[in-house]
Amino acid sequence: MRKPILALFFIVLLAAGVASTERGFGTGGLLVGVVSLDFTELNAVLSEADYPELPQHVLVIGGGGGGGMTRGPAFGGLGFSGTADAMRAQQSVILELSFGGLTVERVEQAAQRVLLGFGAVLGGGSLALTVRSRYPTDFTDAVTDPTTVHLTRGFFAGMVHIRMQIQLLDWFSLEGWAGYMAGFPGRWRDLDREIAGGQVDVMGPFFGIRLGLGGIGPAEPLSLPDVQVEDPSDPDPQPEQEQEEID
Repeated sequence: MRKPILALFFIVLLAAGVASTERGFGTGGLLVGVVSLDFTELNAVLSEADYPELPQHVLVIGGGGGGGMTRGPAFGGLGFSGTADAMRAQQSVILELSFGGLTVERVEQAAQRVLLGFGAVLGGGSLALTVRSRYPTDFTDAVTDPTTVHLTRGFFAGMVHIRMQIQLLDWFSLEGWAGYMAGFPGRWRDLDREIAGGQVDVMGPFFGIRLGLGGIGPAEPLSLPDVQVEDPSDPDPQPEQEQEEID
């Protein structure tokens, strides 16, 4: 019983795919989201040095856009940056995250004004860590006994995601993003010198909302191959020529 039902199910899907139409779309705008990263090892080092620990969530703001055809590939770009910080008395720890890359998607139309995008963002970014032990009393104190350390590290990363685009108006859309980012960072750098330790796993879930300007184009019917139909009133000289050769 299960085999006929599955066969019918795939036939319906195939028929729906053949009968469907493609639509163009384009959108771009402001993005607000949250990235959750694992700062366990970094916080252990900070705590041992008597600094406050960083929260596990980074609020990010950015933007991007893209376009293409439904039932086909779509391309664009996405980028965002944000900060996680912790403060206690005069001490502070600030971690800045930035990420951006090329967006590649497969887009399907879920409803008349709803699109679903399945894809990935391929690119890279950077981390910047600023640790301050105290406020300097004056310029001489700041120079003779520095109070702040600033380190950076870059990374390559990719983020797989699902995107839902709801077209509220012909020119305005609301998008929901859910994904997972995986990065491969290098070592921390003090200017041009690498420093070992201070591991940060640039891996975690991402959730965001984007307000987009743009819309979904009109439906385009599937193109059929041209079929040439001969006019029966036009004489065909070929049979007459063959008849003359027979005579």
